[in-house]
Amino acid sequence: MAEGTVTVTGTGSAGGAPDEIRLDLDISALAASVGAALDTANEAMSRVQAMLRERGVTDLGTAGLSVYPRYGDDGTVTGHEVTESITARLQDLARAGEIVSAACDAGGDAVRIRELSLGFGDDSELLAAARAAAISDARIRAGQYAAAAGRALGAVLTIREGDGDALPGPLPKAMMLADHGSSPVPIAAGTRLVSAGVTVTYALD
Repeated sequence: MAEGTVTVTGTGSAGGAPDEIRLDLDISALAASVGAALDTANEAMSRVQAMLRERGVTDLGTAGLSVYPRYGDDGTVTGHEVTESITARLQDLARAGEIVSAACDAGGDAVRIRELSLGFGDDSELLAAARAAAISDARIRAGQYAAAAGRALGAVLTIREGDGDALPGPLPKAMMLADHGSSPVPIAAGTRLVSAGVTVTYALD
């Protein structure tokens, strides 16, 4: 039996309707002193968090805090900017637009929505289906190369998982931001894909 191997890369994906939204939100405040800026940011963040909890959002987490000096043209410090960040997961997609708009209203002009992305609370089933599709794709590719070379495809020797695309990027800014006091932000869930990639080495018979 002649020796030989063939190594191919396979890709696969599986789609589903997202069941949660991740909202990354910043509160920024500028004042003459750090303490004053921090007080203003704290007040706005407290209003935003209280509003989210009132609307049933329980998965809230602090994501960061930064303090930066502001300088004038002559290089002297003219003020300080404080930014506080939180991440919230919204499971009620039907009310998500209303909740995002309410967060903007609660925080006022201090609110900055850094990212809003649709995803899955548990993507394990979709990922398993994507992996199975990737293996199938790899086998088809390997079979084609083997046949072209006049050989038969043998056993799998190695499998190495590659990087798959987890979720699409954030929604466009036009969908993310709302004027304070406006109607709910329109959010269309659509279908999101989970993808997987594998590199497989087969023996050639």
